[in-house]
Amino acid sequence: MKTLIKITLIAITIGGLLATSALAASAATLKKKYSDKKTSAARKDDKKAAAEKKKDEAKEENRTRALLVKVDKGEVDGLRVKILQSEGEAMVPVDAAKEFKSGDTIRVAFESNFDGFVYIVNVTPGGITKVLFPYKQEGDNMISKGQKYQLPGVGMIEFDKEVGTEVLQVYMSHERIKIFDDAVKNANGELGTSASSAAAELASRNAAPNAPSDHGGVTAENLTPVLPTEGEGAIRTRKIRLAPGKDQEKVAIPENNGAPVKMKNGEVAMFEIRLKHI
Repeated sequence: MKTLIKITLIAITIGGLLATSALAASAATLKKKYSDKKTSAARKDDKKAAAEKKKDEAKEENRTRALLVKVDKGEVDGLRVKILQSEGEAMVPVDAAKEFKSGDTIRVAFESNFDGFVYIVNVTPGGITKVLFPYKQEGDNMISKGQKYQLPGVGMIEFDKEVGTEVLQVYMSHERIKIFDDAVKNANGELGTSASSAAAELASRNAAPNAPSDHGGVTAENLTPVLPTEGEGAIRTRKIRLAPGKDQEKVAIPENNGAPVKMKNGEVAMFEIRLKHI
């Protein structure tokens, strides 16, 4: 009788263990099925998001292509610009967002689709402002559409030991900008007190931790023009859209309420080339 009871208890225990094991296996199976289902749903969401992103990129590419066609046809104003860096005896287009070192030499190449004026103003990390283009020795500094220009015309721009963000402010206009012309003629390109506050603000902004201008590249965001934009002698500035061109090129296109336009007399459009010097 005792033997029978023992056998019965063992059988019950084994049965319980088997049942527990079966329940655990069933739970694990359900958990795996749920995990697989969740993973499958996540994969579907990822694929959907990737497809939407690809679709948006295709739309943006088509919009950019159509916009560049308008630039090529002269329906809207446009200025093509890129940075050329010397490599041996060659000048090679490079990404303006790269980091430059002391001793690196570059040129700024640009071409407009309109007859007018382009001014390039350098703001050093220390806040010194100077007109780099046009040159003092030039008589008529008007640029012609379709003509390729390089700054400087002779020699190179060389990065010295002053680290920081070198800012090149590029101004586009159909008319002369007197403050810049006067600086070229009378002060060897250096701008006077009218630009000092803006330059100081820009230099301070460059020095701030994680400042937008701390990143190199061509940009039309977070700008601080050295031109007067308020009060007497204020100059009306247009916003710029930057479109990607060929060979590290950016195409600067003036806008009015988000639409690309031709600038009117008395208007100026500007953007910045921020060169990160480490």
